Amino acid sequence: MGFKFDKTNLVLIHSLDYGKVTTDIGKSLSGKRVLYISYNKTWPAIEELFKNRKISEKNFFYLDAISGSMKKVNSSDRCYFLSSPSSLTELSLAIKKILNQEFDFIVFDSITNLSTYNSNIIVERFFSSLINDMKSVENLRSIFLVLDVEDQQQIIKKAQTYADKVIDTAQKSNN
Repeated sequence: MGFKFDKTNLVLIHSLDYGKVTTDIGKSLSGKRVLYISYNKTWPAIEELFKNRKISEKNFFYLDAISGSMKKVNSSDRCYFLSSPSSLTELSLAIKKILNQEFDFIVFDSITNLSTYNSNIIVERFFSSLINDMKSVENLRSIFLVLDVEDQQQIIKKAQTYADKVIDTAQKSNN
């Protein structure tokens, strides 16, 4: 599946297609400078997934929100580990610090997982603020992955109002 991205993109994914869609996106971003923020998998798991699919991610930098909650980890030149997935302040500060490093893309994986750790209203406010911050950075495009699950429809509908483009891979997989 080939992707054409606008400034701010929301990608709806059926949960069974998560691995395929994320690797398709990874392939389409290969060679670009990418900040990959993960609330879905650990950095080593994402790296392994991309490596197995022969996706070059040498220009990828990661913010891993999962690993730090499971064990003590030290950040590296390729990954910053957040202390907890519920710490939106820490995430926001890390993103603002990193935004000036001239990335081509930011991939946020995933908005629906973010709501596992925070209330819907907090996620909506955070998402709105994050979108505004990213839109102000020239030449930066953002991709927000959203697992299209029934109990997350409120967040999905709200997120769609902020996106320049909605790519509905969940709908395509059901046809």
